[in-house]
Amino acid sequence: MMKKRILSVLAACLMVLPLTGIPVSAKNGDIAGAVYYTDIRAYINSHPIESYNVDGYTAICAEDLAAYGFSVYWYEESRLLNVVPYLEYEYAPPEYTFPEITKPAGTYRMPYLETDIQVIADGEVIPSWNIGGRTLIRLQDLTMFGTPVWDAEARTSTLTVIPAWKMLFDFLTPPDIYAEIPEITEFELNFERDENGQFHVDGKNAPYFSGNNVQLDFSAEGASIRFAFFQNDKGLGSVAAALDKCTNWDYRGLYPGFTVEPRADIADLLTLTISGEEKEIRTVGIIQGNGHVDYILTVDGTYPREAVSSVCITCSIPEDMLN
Repeated sequence: MMKKRILSVLAACLMVLPLTGIPVSAKNGDIAGAVYYTDIRAYINSHPIESYNVDGYTAICAEDLAAYGFSVYWYEESRLLNVVPYLEYEYAPPEYTFPEITKPAGTYRMPYLETDIQVIADGEVIPSWNIGGRTLIRLQDLTMFGTPVWDAEARTSTLTVIPAWKMLFDFLTPPDIYAEIPEITEFELNFERDENGQFHVDGKNAPYFSGNNVQLDFSAEGASIRFAFFQNDKGLGSVAAALDKCTNWDYRGLYPGFTVEPRADIADLLTLTISGEEKEIRTVGIIQGNGHVDYILTVDGTYPREAVSSVCITCSIPEDMLN
């Protein structure tokens, strides 16, 4: 964090206020903190953007993102500013030139103010403030779009946007496939990308996912894979029982925010590879309704579509989970 130089009693007060209990009842327009001169240069997708030092953090104005491949939409009645990447079209960012630094970095510049405007970034509310009638947000709060990278030597902070994307698969299965279905104790779902960039799925026992979708979601914050069984599916009872033992997050809404302690190690049952590299499955979640049970696997990492050539999920029930 940059060294802060206080040039006046007012600036000193601005530093103290955010650390006290007073801001709990802060009102729209109240002073929230201090902006300082900075020598740090910020970039969005390698394009320079005006930035501010906000109590040691690099911040930008949300409205400016409209020129950098984002949709920034203002809902006046509800006082919401909705920010999402909109990279499907070509955009020409402004030819912004970083201003000459006229004050030492860390010198007090201006206050920033409390605001009743809420900024929604990809469905998530992030902290925001008012600066000169515009909406101030921090780069560090935009991790749902990409990972801000700090280069200490170059004194730059760069956010490269990684668009969220998904794959949704329907398994088309002959209607008589369940006639002779055995008790399944293992399966493989293997998704391979072809030369045209399309993904195709196959794998052992994959057809028994008929009537259900398998959904793979990727964002800058990681990936989640969701698949389902009907509760009365023949032959899938052992798999469902084994998966239940690994569940450590309950999405059913019975206990909001309730974390389930898994009764079995996820790694003993499931493996997940992305582009041939095995990943650690962070959680196994469960959600159910309308006669089906869905399992949701989550994994950390960054997965732009062009970097993913394959995804493979394997499940093999150990002997002790069959009892």
